[in-house]
Amino acid sequence: MTFNTEIRGMTFFQNDDGKRAFTKLAYADIYVPELHTNIKGVVLSWSADRGYVAMAPFATVQGGQPVIQWLHKGAFATDLKEKLLDMYERMGGKLPAPAKKTRVEAIADAKAGKIERRVFPATFKIGTANGQPIDEVIAEAECEIARMNEHLDPVDDAAGLHAFLGVSPAVSETMDQAGL
Repeated sequence: MTFNTEIRGMTFFQNDDGKRAFTKLAYADIYVPELHTNIKGVVLSWSADRGYVAMAPFATVQGGQPVIQWLHKGAFATDLKEKLLDMYERMGGKLPAPAKKTRVEAIADAKAGKIERRVFPATFKIGTANGQPIDEVIAEAECEIARMNEHLDPVDDAAGLHAFLGVSPAVSETMDQAGL
C-alpha cells in the first residue's frame, strides 16, 4: 500500500545529547492528502537495533498521552520512512553507518537457526589472578596500600591541616592566635 504523503519541509536535528537509545536525524512537516491533514514535527530517527524509523511527533496533551501515534512497522510509517530518508539524503544529510544486523534481524536469525556457533579455546585457573594465587595478590595489594598510607601528611593538628590545605604559614599563625 502506498500513500500520497508529501514532505512539506525538513530541518536537520543537530543537538542530539546521546542519552536516548536512538539518534534524531531530522524533523519534518508532512501533508497527508487522504486525511486533509498537516503533521508537524515528524522525527526521522536511527538506532543500531531498529534501523531508521519515522516517529510520530512528541507533543502530548495535558494527560500525558501523545497527540498522534502510528505503528512504526506499519505500511504508513514504512512508506513515510522511505520518503524521509530520500529527502534527508538529497538535502545532504549524513546517514549513520548501518549496524551489521539490527536486533530484530538477529532475533529472526536465532529463531530460524542461522546463528553461527564458534568455539574458542580458553584456559582458566581457579583461585588465581593473572596466574598468581589469590592470597599473594591480596597481600601485595595490602602492602601497596600500607606503603601509600605512610607517605600521607598527618592532619591531626590545625597546622598540619593548614599545610595540607595550602594555607600560608603567616595566615595559619594568625588563625591560631585568633583561636580558629
